Amino acid sequence: MGLKVLWLSAAPMWRASGYGRQTNYTVKALQQLPEVERIAVACSGGFEWGTINFNGVDHISGFGVEKGSDALIAAHMRAMGFDVCISLMDVWPMPQVFASANGGGNFKWVPIVPIDGYPLSRQTQARLVNAHQIIAMSQFGKKTMEERLPQIPITYIPHCIDTSIYRPLGNKKQFKKMIGFPEECFLVGMVAANTQNSPVVRKGFPEAIKAFSEFVKIHPDARLYLHALPYVGPESADVFALCDMYGLDFAKYVIVLDPYMDRMGISDQQMAMAYNAMDVYFAPSAGEGFNVPLIEAQASGIPVVANAATAQTENVGVGWLVPPLAPVAVPTNTQWYLANPLGSDSACESCGHVTHQPGLLDALCTAYDELHDEKKARRLSIDAVKFGTKFDVRAVITTYWRSFLQELAKGLGVEAAPVKLWQPGQGPEPTPIRRGRRQ
Repeated sequence: MGLKVLWLSAAPMWRASGYGRQTNYTVKALQQLPEVERIAVACSGGFEWGTINFNGVDHISGFGVEKGSDALIAAHMRAMGFDVCISLMDVWPMPQVFASANGGGNFKWVPIVPIDGYPLSRQTQARLVNAHQIIAMSQFGKKTMEERLPQIPITYIPHCIDTSIYRPLGNKKQFKKMIGFPEECFLVGMVAANTQNSPVVRKGFPEAIKAFSEFVKIHPDARLYLHALPYVGPESADVFALCDMYGLDFAKYVIVLDPYMDRMGISDQQMAMAYNAMDVYFAPSAGEGFNVPLIEAQASGIPVVANAATAQTENVGVGWLVPPLAPVAVPTNTQWYLANPLGSDSACESCGHVTHQPGLLDALCTAYDELHDEKKARRLSIDAVKFGTKFDVRAVITTYWRSFLQELAKGLGVEAAPVKLWQPGQGPEPTPIRRGRRQ
C-alpha cells in the first residue's frame, strides 16, 4: 500500500518546459518510493483524450486552467482511485473553484506553487484557500504564503536537477568555440524565456544588456550568450533594439539561441555543455519562483551574478548578489524588483561624501577580476558544484519528499507500504529529455 498520486502539470512527452522537466525528474523518482503505490501524470495541455504510457508512467488528459477542469480532475480521482492531486503550475489562472466542493470537485489538492513577487497576490490567495496542503518551491515563497494563508500547512520542497548531467565537463575553450565565440573570451551567459511581462520584463533583458554594454567598454574580450530568442513578437523583449539603444554591437559581442534548435528541442547534455562554456552566469530577473538555471549553472561549476530579489536570494550559493532598485507593482497585483544595471551614487548631505551602491556592472567587473585569478576561480568552481549538489534529484527526494509523503499519507489515513531501503542512485535514473524554450 501507499499513496495513489495524480500529478497535474506539463507533460514531459511534448511540453519540455521547466515544469515538464521537473515532472520528468520528480515523477520517475517518486515512482520508486515505498510511500507511493501509483503515480500518473494529468497533462495540463496538448493531450485531450485517452491514456498514454510514457517512460513507465501513465499520462492522461488533465487540462488545468480551463473552466471545468476541477470537475475533470475530480472525475479522474474517483474513477482511478487517487488519494491526492499534486499540481505543478501557476495557480492564479486556474478556476477559483478548483478543489472546492463546487461542481463535484471535492478532492485533496496539494499545489506546488511558484511565488515570484511580494506580497502574495489576491488571485493566488483566492485559489489556494481550497488547497489541502501547499508545497513551496522556495523559502521566499513559503514565507510569503504563510503571511496570508496561516490556516494551511505549507512545506518547502525545492526544485531539482540531475547532477550526473549538470557537472563540470572541462574543455571550456572547446565549448566556447562550439557556440561560436573566441576561445579566450570572457563569456557571460543567460538562460531565460524572452517573454514580456508588462510593465517590466521579468527576466531582466533590458537591465542585462544595459549592464553588459558598459562592461565590454571596460573588458573588450567579454561576450554575451543569450539562451533565448532575440524577438518573438510584441509580447517579448526586442534584443536587437535593446542593443541599438545601449550602443552594443550585437554582431560582435552577442550570440542568441538558434530558432531551429529552439523549435526542435535541446537536450540536457547540450545545455550542460553551454553552461560549461560560460565563465559567469547572469540572472538579472525582477522576480523568480525558483530559477532552475541558477542551480544548473552552479552545479556545472559556474558562479553567478544575480539580482538579489525573491527566490534568487536563496538559490545563489556562490557568486555575487546585487541589491535591486525599488519594487515595481505589476498587473498580477504583486511587486517585482528591478535589477540595478549600473549602480548608483548618493552624496551625504552633511559632508558631501559619495557612496556608491553597486549594480550588475560592478558585480560583473568583480567576477572578471576574481575569475582571472586561477586559485580563486578554482575555489569558486568547487564551491559552486558543492552548492548545486544539494539540489540533485536523488538528494531532494530523500531529504524532502519522503518525509512529506509519509506525513501526507498519515493525515489521509492511507496505510503505509512495507519499509524498504532506498538510497540516492538506486532505481531507474530520470530519463533526459529534449526541451525547448525555458520558463
